[in-house]
Amino acid sequence: MNSLIGKSTGIALLMAAAMLAALFAMGVFSAGTVGAHAGHPGSAAPTNVDITVTGGVGTAVIAPAYEAGTREYTVTVSKAVAELTVAVTNASGAGSVIKPDDADTDTAGTHEINLIGDTLVTEIEIVSTDNDDSDDDNPDNEHPGTDELNKLTSATTKIKVMYTNAASSKVAGASVEIDLEAEDILRTAGQSFDIEFAAGINLPSSFSKENILLSSGDNIARPAAGVSLNDRSLRVTVPDMNGDAANSPGIVLDDTPATDADLKVQILQSAGITNPNTAGTYPIRIKTGVGDNAATHATNTIEVIRSISLSPKKGGSKADVTVTGKGFSTGTATVFIDKTPGAATDDESTTDVDETVTTYMPNDTYDDGVDTVLATGQDITDGTFTATLAGIAKPDGEDKVTINARDGAGMLAAKGAEYTFASALTVEPATISWGGTLTLKMTDNNKTPTAVRFGGDTGVTQAVESGASTTEAKVKIPAEALVGKQKVELLEGAANARSLISGISSTVEIVPLTLSVSLTDVVPNQQITITGSGFEEMDHPIDKIEIGGKQVTVPTGDRVTTTGRIQTTVRVPIDVGTGQKTVSVEAGSRTGEAKIMVAKPSITISPTESPVGSTIVATGTGFAADSDMELLYGDRFRAIGESTGSGEVSIEATVPDSGIGKTSKVKVQVRDQAISATADHSTPGSSITVSPSTIHEGGQVTITGTNFSGSSVIQKVTIGGVNVLQSPAPTTLRDGSTTFTATVPVGVGTKTVLVQDGKQNTASVSITVSAEVVMVSTDPADVFAALGDRLVAIWYLEAATQKWTVFLPDATTFAALPDDRKLTSVSSGQIVSIILTDGASVEFAGSSPSTLYQGLNNVAVK
Repeated sequence: MNSLIGKSTGIALLMAAAMLAALFAMGVFSAGTVGAHAGHPGSAAPTNVDITVTGGVGTAVIAPAYEAGTREYTVTVSKAVAELTVAVTNASGAGSVIKPDDADTDTAGTHEINLIGDTLVTEIEIVSTDNDDSDDDNPDNEHPGTDELNKLTSATTKIKVMYTNAASSKVAGASVEIDLEAEDILRTAGQSFDIEFAAGINLPSSFSKENILLSSGDNIARPAAGVSLNDRSLRVTVPDMNGDAANSPGIVLDDTPATDADLKVQILQSAGITNPNTAGTYPIRIKTGVGDNAATHATNTIEVIRSISLSPKKGGSKADVTVTGKGFSTGTATVFIDKTPGAATDDESTTDVDETVTTYMPNDTYDDGVDTVLATGQDITDGTFTATLAGIAKPDGEDKVTINARDGAGMLAAKGAEYTFASALTVEPATISWGGTLTLKMTDNNKTPTAVRFGGDTGVTQAVESGASTTEAKVKIPAEALVGKQKVELLEGAANARSLISGISSTVEIVPLTLSVSLTDVVPNQQITITGSGFEEMDHPIDKIEIGGKQVTVPTGDRVTTTGRIQTTVRVPIDVGTGQKTVSVEAGSRTGEAKIMVAKPSITISPTESPVGSTIVATGTGFAADSDMELLYGDRFRAIGESTGSGEVSIEATVPDSGIGKTSKVKVQVRDQAISATADHSTPGSSITVSPSTIHEGGQVTITGTNFSGSSVIQKVTIGGVNVLQSPAPTTLRDGSTTFTATVPVGVGTKTVLVQDGKQNTASVSITVSAEVVMVSTDPADVFAALGDRLVAIWYLEAATQKWTVFLPDATTFAALPDDRKLTSVSSGQIVSIILTDGASVEFAGSSPSTLYQGLNNVAVK
């Protein structure tokens, strides 16, 4: 039987069933009179099927008695309905089996189907068989109005049970809000009930009291802490809902126990319950009691459907389209364009062959050999599959198609998804200048353009080049086209009667002509050469040249050639600034552009630290080319110089007396211009060394200082805070250095030696002072260093050899002596002869006796 005819018949029967149901509800018919025709001898299909919904509205269904096949009907039940009563009236001699309740086989059976048991009933099947087919060939058994005999041996009637669902969404895996209801299950506050969720419904690990709302009539409450999750059951304890704690029933509106009240439970979407991942009807049961005493009061359901979505939903036939299916379950998915096969007609005028016409109207059925398969073998994972289609071919004369999918069990999405074709225009390149050739590529277009319009209604029009087709055309960018992103539209027809090809357009960015510059990294005042082509092909002047928005003078005689080319040499404006700048040349109606990078000035100082009066060198780059330069140390002018043609500079300067141990800014700048760079230079601080660093009380030390103020009198010398400045006071040389001796005062331990010059420059270091002489060295130069300039010579007689050796403080004279005559080491207790120059006696703690006089002193070294 043709599928369209079958669908029409089914729709008609459903409409008849709905009408009879209404009449039945109005009392026009009774269960015994609906469809009470006698049928035909030998008929096997039920004459009448009467469905009563316990607590609801009954529905009467008529099944033809004389045609084989399967008939499907639907009955919808509310959430609280517990039973369906199915009554079957059969023709004489026929029997029926009702499933799932198949205990009876009657000619006219009545069966009660429990809907809220452990198994959810979604389909009732009535199978009728002909138990007396002996007269099927009897002419008296002809179908009314036909000459066909009744050959029926069996027939099936299917009743689909459709539940009013608890979920707000049918999409697989979607997060949902669930509304549940049950009749009068609790009558006292404090009682509990369980919400039992079918396997497949995805529950969170815990529930918050804020996610559950109870209501009965006008009373609304949240069940406080009385919510707990145990495996797949949610237990809820009902709070006092009407505020009458003395005798208040938990959910009843008044104090009359006989009053019925419905409980409604709302589980908010924020609870995190999500739909199952595969299609089906999933029960949610409300129960009271424990164990064997548990009773189901209502069955609510979540219905999950197979669904298809497309991304994008609209586009060209060559565009990638992603198909996502949810709710599928078995094997792999096949994606196809859903079409409807046409009715077969016998065209006797041509050949005796049935003709069919297929349409792109979907029928939510997979028709093998008719529907167009787009993808196969798409893996279904956890109810979901994804397929990427590399374009969907546009059928001739169709603006859209419907995409559907089926899984390994042949199950389809409840409804297909539409893909709408849109004509598309792409342009290459995306950016272009005047005179350039733009390629236009069209898809899903059936008209050949003759011209292109740039810039919309007020734009300019340019004819396409020869050879244009419905898929490709070329056009030159006219000089009149404006710079920037412009809308590109196609026109058709002759030049004097062009019209817009609607529904297809694109954009192109028209940019100035591209120029070349001899240098892309430049400095101000540097010379660059600009070349370019694509200008209007005629001998005409260069109107204007700008660099970084600063106009420069066009050299005399530089013009655009008859071939549209330019070449000119200019200098970068000295006040152009730094960073990326645009070079633009205007000539006639066209503009060319290029980019250059103007450097930022920078300098380095060598050395970065040196004393006052020393020479430093400042080297730099990024300054204006061929310019007079100057160097300032701090705020004081120090030197001048000149930059090179590429903006490099090198200037020497003397460090001024700006302070000891200070850091100053050194600035190099273009004279009379705000182009400069700075770097730091430091002068070292004053410092001293003391020798020896370990000394006894009363001993003499040599203090050497550097980086003090030049030619300055030393104002302060202390050891351990005791003034040891000698008279006359020592002075510094011009370079700030000094050397003098000092006597260590009484007091042992670590002592700070401090020296300060006349300009308050100070340096200090620590030494160790001991009570006894400490031999810190055996070198005579170290041992007798405290004698300073008074020392002439030290002689020593080796007793064993009776040989004299000598130490001379003058290093040059001492070095000239033969090695066997040099005194290079002394030790404690050794007897030596010390010769001092003229002068007062000297206290020398390194010998015994410690008082030494001018001339010869025989002493023991301590």
